[in-house]
Parts: sequence; structure tokens; C-alpha cells
Amino acid sequence: MPENVLPPPQPVPSEEQELRAKLRVLEAQRRVDEERIRELESRMDEAKQFIEARPRLTAALNKFKQDLSTTERELKDAVAEREQTEVKLVEAGEQLEMAMLDKEMAEDRAENAATELETIKERLAEADVELNVLKGGSSALEGDDGLGVKSTLAYIQLERQNERLKEALMRCGA
Repeated sequence: MPENVLPPPQPVPSEEQELRAKLRVLEAQRRVDEERIRELESRMDEAKQFIEARPRLTAALNKFKQDLSTTERELKDAVAEREQTEVKLVEAGEQLEMAMLDKEMAEDRAENAATELETIKERLAEADVELNVLKGGSSALEGDDGLGVKSTLAYIQLERQNERLKEALMRCGA
């Protein structure tokens, strides 16, 4: 050995114990630091994956936004169409109601016209009977002392009245 080199000083036993304790502390800190390094590396990997996935996620988000906009427009169109349909339905209901009123009025007019026609037919029949009686002249008057014309006319009127009553009963019964 060279003479100039001194042997390392021998640690004192208490100093050795202190150094060993420090060594244990440093080793424990080293294990904690290694664990922390592994954890940070894991987080860094996750961050890299997120950075790599971000463009895909952004594209998917943009697609969802477009789909949402399209759906909202379709919803607005559907609501507007429904409102138009409801308006048309109300208008159709009003038109139907007016048509029903028109129908009722037409039926009333037809009924009145039928009644008037029946009255006119009766008057015509009475006029025909009177005309026939007048044309027949005095032969009918002489045969029954004037009662033949009156009884024939009364009989026809009674028949017409009976027919009207039967028709009225049929309408009420139906």
C-alpha cells in the first residue's frame, strides 16, 4: 500500500449505528420514491392514451352534436306539422258541423215541401171532384137531393186525412 493513503477511519460503534439508521431511512425513501415513480409513469401512460383518444372523442362529440341538431330540427318540423294537422282537423270539424246544419235545414225544407205538396194534391183532388160533379151536372144533384156531391167530397177529404195521419204515425214510429 502506498504510504500516503490513510486507511479509512474506523467508525465508532454509535456512529455506525447512526449511519445504518440513515441508510434504512434512505432505502425506505427510495422504495417510496420508486413507487411514486411507477405511479407517475402509469399516470403518464394514461395521459398519453387520453391524448391519443382525444381526436376520436372530439370527432364523436361533434357527430353527436350534429345528430342532436338534426333531431332538434326534425322535432321542430314534426311539431309544426302536428299543429297544422290540428288546425286542419278543427277546420274539418267546423265544416262537418256546417254540413250537418245544412243537411238538417235541407231536410226541414224537404219535409215542408212534401207537406205543401200533399196539401196541394188534396186541393187538386177536391177540385177534380168538384169539377167532375159540376161537369156531371144536375144528374148527381137530382139523384140524392144534393147529398151525393157533399158526401163524395167529405169521403175523399176523410181518406186524405186518414192517409196523412197514417204517414205521421209511421214517421213517429220509425
